[in-house]
Amino acid sequence: MINTETLSEIEKLKLLKSVRVANPDDNDFDKSIAEIFHLDAESLQYHSELASIKARLEGLLLEDEFSMLCRLMGTCSLISSIEQTPMPEKQAIAPDFLVNFDTSWGRELDIPNNLPFMIEVKTKQLKYKKTIITESHYSKRLNYAKAFRLPLLMATRISNALGQRIWIIQTESQFIRSERKPQIEDWHSSVGQYLLGEFLVSNTENIFVELKVHSSGFNSAESRLLPNAIESIQVSSNGRTLTLKGVDRSRFLLLDCFPQKELEETHQGEYIILKRLIRKETNITLSDLVLRSNEYILERDGTPFSSPSRLLAQQDNNSRVVTDKRWAMKLIEHFNTRVTHLELLKTPHHERIIEDLRSSTL
Repeated sequence: MINTETLSEIEKLKLLKSVRVANPDDNDFDKSIAEIFHLDAESLQYHSELASIKARLEGLLLEDEFSMLCRLMGTCSLISSIEQTPMPEKQAIAPDFLVNFDTSWGRELDIPNNLPFMIEVKTKQLKYKKTIITESHYSKRLNYAKAFRLPLLMATRISNALGQRIWIIQTESQFIRSERKPQIEDWHSSVGQYLLGEFLVSNTENIFVELKVHSSGFNSAESRLLPNAIESIQVSSNGRTLTLKGVDRSRFLLLDCFPQKELEETHQGEYIILKRLIRKETNITLSDLVLRSNEYILERDGTPFSSPSRLLAQQDNNSRVVTDKRWAMKLIEHFNTRVTHLELLKTPHHERIIEDLRSSTL
């Protein structure tokens, strides 16, 4: 291990992030934290220090997720991370990103094309009701953005009980109206759905899924399914059925990203039959669907929903082909013409949302 005593806290966290991307094993990761931050495993504060460092690291990993999201949705023409250099007067703090969104869709609404913003990225759990950033810290990020004559957007990722991730991107006025503690319902009144080209994907009928898998490739205790274990997939909805075999199973990733209820598990010789249900009116954001499909195929051992940081690193190394928004839209069309009825729901061009976007760029 290299000497980390002379590194700053943020440099140690960046080093730790690289370790995490390279090795997702939790036990090895805890050892790496202790080595890099010189923690004493026998200390009474060891576990609280460990938890604190992991929470701070989560912020860096979240930035990677947002960066990957912008790439996958295809509406962000440029995105660059801003180095968090301490300011002498401490009256301004750099936000996380400088971005440029393609807003050619807004010509008829008097929205300028190619809008630049600075963006601060935060996360919160659904049950967390407090503000996600103090008024003082928010003001300092506003001061930084205004010094460059750019508007500041807040991008908040909210996770619900099903593990779904909803990204809410708000202008200054929208963020203040939400009292700096955005909720899931704020998605409908935020500018994010327009800047990202976002939709809610909703199924209008129950969808039944039956997987025929090789018993050697399925871990029932962990519900882990190896990529090559599937023999066939049968999708049924509203009296129509579609069967996918062989290379066609890759197309099932679209439905596999929806929350599913396990109905039945039976054995047929060397195979296991898994029956699942995607309930009527189950919703998932298009951005979460695209992120999940990429994370699901990242791990060759079948571990679902791996780190976007690993995906970002592999894409930068040109070692991974990603599935993007265009792929998802084509796949939705494919399933809808054969078996399902998935709707793309979007809040209409609500005048207040458009006015918030206009006023933020003045």
